[in-house]
Amino acid sequence: MAALLGSPVSTGFVARAHERFAERLQAAGFDDAMSSALATEPVLCGDETPVNIVRKDSDEDGVPMPGAPHVVTVRTPEERLVWYRAIPARTKIALRNLGVLTDYPGYIVRDDYAGWHQFDDRAAGVQQCVSHLFRHLQGVLDPRTAGLGRQSS
Repeated sequence: MAALLGSPVSTGFVARAHERFAERLQAAGFDDAMSSALATEPVLCGDETPVNIVRKDSDEDGVPMPGAPHVVTVRTPEERLVWYRAIPARTKIALRNLGVLTDYPGYIVRDDYAGWHQFDDRAAGVQQCVSHLFRHLQGVLDPRTAGLGRQSS
């Protein structure tokens, strides 16, 4: 923002701008439109990653949810459509509640997290994400680095 406006802005200003933008997207029906658009694509890629926050998320009643909050990305392979959604924890139910892949008949590119497996029966096919596949293969080549996500020299 400082580069754009030529003046430093507070974190609160940026946070409020994000909040107003999110409210306008919600009012315009963005999530439903994006979910519908993604559902018509022949191939979708899905991934989830933890979000570093100060506290755990709560459900609608304010009860703390188990697990760590995550962000899920569902996108087309060439990133023409990219949809980010927050989920309270990395669970099978949280992924199902996204609604995008529940009845998805196309091809899914994903890691091997068991929560994604619930969509496999309806899908035309599944491909494991190549980055994850390379990590598994690296673990076969050098068991000392298995699961560490780094390359050996």
